[in-house]
Amino acid sequence: MTAQTTQSTGKTSSSDTAEIEAALQDQDIVGQDFERSLQTALATTGGTLLFQMQIDKDEGHEHVAAISIGDAGERRLFLVVLPADGGKLKLEPVESSDNPLAKITPAYAGLVDVFDIAA
Repeated sequence: MTAQTTQSTGKTSSSDTAEIEAALQDQDIVGQDFERSLQTALATTGGTLLFQMQIDKDEGHEHVAAISIGDAGERRLFLVVLPADGGKLKLEPVESSDNPLAKITPAYAGLVDVFDIAA
């Protein structure tokens, strides 16, 4: 999977977003298999995993990943959040997320682009 360097324009079709949401909801995601579940969902939709991490909180471990969907000028960046309390999986557009990790997501997308070019 490759990613293209662009700013998010919001032009990715809502069907692309719905497709990734459906693929993620179809996964039985638990903390230990968070990355593997994301990779499976992204493989079926053509998205790219930019990073994933576990964040320790008082009530448990929250899992957060950044993903890229779409190509070139239609690329969108999202955070996928599995709450520490085991609540419902959330897909948040980076441009409207108030999660601090949303701010670093475009930088990771740029790194993926550079690595893809170098490869």
